[in-house]
Amino acid sequence: MTQRWHLTDTDKIALNKTGYSWGYFCRQEDMAIDSVILQELKAACFTYNQPSVRLCVHSSPQALLHEMIIVERPISYFPPHKHKCKGETVHILEGELAAILYEADGRIREVHILQPGNTMLLRLSKDTFHFYMPLTDCAIYYESKLGPYCAEDNLFAPWAPARTDLERAVIFKQDLAHAIQAERSRQ
Repeated sequence: MTQRWHLTDTDKIALNKTGYSWGYFCRQEDMAIDSVILQELKAACFTYNQPSVRLCVHSSPQALLHEMIIVERPISYFPPHKHKCKGETVHILEGELAAILYEADGRIREVHILQPGNTMLLRLSKDTFHFYMPLTDCAIYYESKLGPYCAEDNLFAPWAPARTDLERAVIFKQDLAHAIQAERSRQ
């Protein structure tokens, strides 16, 4: 019989508030994740006014495989970046998420609108500048990449606003609206 668990179960989940986004880390190897957990993540994101929260199915930043369920709101801004050592895969579970891929000089190479039942999964190779932007009140997606976590693996685009420059980040995201709209009209 499957036993239901919750984000508040401290014997199964550890909350880490020190990263870019709050991270709930699973304390046990075998975990089933259902819609109740997704709704609890979503509620935590809105209740505590977080730009994003994540459920790390891996046990720690040192794990060799990182699997996360991320709830991200439009107010979030993690700048365009690439990974020098590893690629990543994202799979949309709820809402809509724009995935913008860039050339090294900042020109937009591709725009993907991820949504359940349409383009649902995107695989990115290392060295691909990318940026994710929720298009609904929140987007919930699964992300996987090799571990362990290494901050130096994130190379931020020199042509994009810094993570702390939220005023420029708002303008940056507004400027992406035309590229996103063009992609929507092609779908």
